[in-house]
Amino acid sequence: ECLKFMIESAIMYKQKNFLLMENGQKYYNYAQQ
Repeated sequence: ECLKFMIESAIMYKQKNFLLMENGQKYYNYAQQ
């Protein structure tokens, strides 16, 4: 149960980081124009 929670939170953390990186890339591209 604990391991399942750790895996789920790691996946959520990765997805959150991915979204942050994607938003950062969009903002960077926008700032470059």
